[in-house]
Order: sequence, then structure tokens, then C-alpha cells
Amino acid sequence: MIADYCKANRHKVSMPKLDTASDENNSRTYQLKDGSNITFTNQGYFVIDNLIVEETNNNTVQLNNQKNTIQLNSKKSEMDSQSLVNPDYTSTLTHSVSEYNFLGWKLFTVTTEGYFGYDHQSVQPYHLDSWYVHNMPLNLWQISNWEDGEYLTSNNTAEVYGQGNFHYGFEYRGNSITVQNYYIKVYLSCDRNGNYGTHYSITDLNQKLKIGPLNLEF
Repeated sequence: MIADYCKANRHKVSMPKLDTASDENNSRTYQLKDGSNITFTNQGYFVIDNLIVEETNNNTVQLNNQKNTIQLNSKKSEMDSQSLVNPDYTSTLTHSVSEYNFLGWKLFTVTTEGYFGYDHQSVQPYHLDSWYVHNMPLNLWQISNWEDGEYLTSNNTAEVYGQGNFHYGFEYRGNSITVQNYYIKVYLSCDRNGNYGTHYSITDLNQKLKIGPLNLEF
């Protein structure tokens, strides 16, 4: 099915952007003509991720917020806040990651959105929103342990993120079978000089089929 996808969309696929092949996952990443990246894995699914850069003047937004003492909608503690001196701000960044099964059906999309302030000495993240969308009717995937927000990884780098468990299985009279279980994190990063990047990780928490306790009655 992956070969069929490439054949049907050959006008969208360019030369490899990044060869991420390894003994562990043997994945391949290519850049599409629209700037998105497509990654094929040996686990029977592929991923498309993209970045939208909104040309918003966040310098003006921050100035207005300071004047009106508007609080941004983000999970931020005092430890995650730094004082910037005459900062600049990135544009608003929206990073989306969609997972497709081996049939080419889009299963779900995870998105995070935010921007960063920086003054070449330190950086401050601003989380605006993070969300997920089921892309199939009668979708069996469930989401748990959802978290989103922002934090400083150091004085020089910061992140805006959305993450959670994406899993599906079956349960009948207390008997459960977990077919797939991934922990997915989608995030943006930025350093003190305003250099930003997009990232995501998909961790398989269920390497083998997991069968819950069996409660059989005769």
C-alpha cells in the first residue's frame, strides 16, 4: 500500500530530505512538494508532518498584553518564566503530525501551536493551543493522559508541546486486548537566538499484543 501511495502521489514526493534509517526502526523520511515531510516505517504505518508559519507580529501582541495585563492561555509556572530584555518574537508556529495506517487511511492528527520570545541571552515559550483530531468515522483509537503546555529545557532552549497516549483494543466482560498503544509527543523548540524547529516522537508502548486478565465463567 505504501508503494501504491508513492506511485499515486509521485508528483508530490521529492528526493529524500533525511535518511533516518536505522537497525531499530528502518524508517525513511522524504520531503513533499508542499514542504511537508512523509516518514515510512517498518511498523506498518506512515506519518506526515507539516509546519504552518503565520506571519503575525507577536511583538505587538506582547506589547498589548503588557498594557492590558492579559494572561496567555498556557500552563506556565514561575520556574518556566524568564525575563527578557528588549526581546524579539517568532511568528506563530503550528505543527501538525498525522498518522496513517498501511491502507493509507488517516487515523488521527496531533497539533501544537505557539511562539517564542528571545533576546540572544535567553528564550521564553508561549503555548497557545494543542489538540488532536480523530480522522476516521467509528475510530477505535482512544486518547488518555493528554498534556500540553510549555517549558524551558535550559536557559538557552524552550519547548511548546502536546502529548498523550493513543491506543486501541477490545474489552468484553472484563477481558481486554490492547492491539496498539503509542505515546505521541508533538512539539516546537526554539533557542535564545530565535532558531526554531519542529519535532515529534512516537513511542510504541505495546511491542507485543497485550492481553488483560481473563475472567472466564462456565
